[in-house]
Amino acid sequence: MENQNLQPLLQCINEIADSYNLPNEQQVSQIQQLTGRSWTADELQNICVEYWSHHSLEETAYFLLHGEYPSSEDVALVFWKYKKGASMDAQKVYETYRFGRKPLKALHALPLTDILEAIDRLFPKWKRPPMDDMIDMSILHYHYRAPEKSEPRSYFEIAVYGRDLPDGREHQLLMMDCHNMTQEQIQAIISCMEHFQCSLHIQNTE
Repeated sequence: MENQNLQPLLQCINEIADSYNLPNEQQVSQIQQLTGRSWTADELQNICVEYWSHHSLEETAYFLLHGEYPSSEDVALVFWKYKKGASMDAQKVYETYRFGRKPLKALHALPLTDILEAIDRLFPKWKRPPMDDMIDMSILHYHYRAPEKSEPRSYFEIAVYGRDLPDGREHQLLMMDCHNMTQEQIQAIISCMEHFQCSLHIQNTE
């Protein structure tokens, strides 16, 4: 029954998330029937909109069906390249960019276009929607999602930090949030970045 209800449930979640409004009575009733749970309109709005920023579509459906999110592992990878002779505390470098402080001159500019093309080749079947820079116009965001049939809950998000120069934007620090990815996939990303002489300086696991 759960598999039969999954596709119409995913469609309902997308409709509510796209509207950002309270679901109507028909949508609430349909989700209650599909999940066997007495969700309210307010609960459904919060849950369905949430997946845009924190959970995948499939994880949101799992929550509606089971009342809890599936177990997962998140790994954050942070890369940059020092200029010759430069050496700094890695955590301080990370916090400088993560919390919007003044960018550093000690980091090399990263070849962002070449890096993205290399990652595209690593994950040729993964979807990369158009760039989303609506959260912060100073940070570029890229989202990669695994094919639904093979790894429906795997994805990673890239945030690119840098500084503005008179002749354009300089990309200096790249952060990847990896969700439910295998160790082989994570190591492939690390090896890819090493090809650009861009070392992994921070790796956080949740």
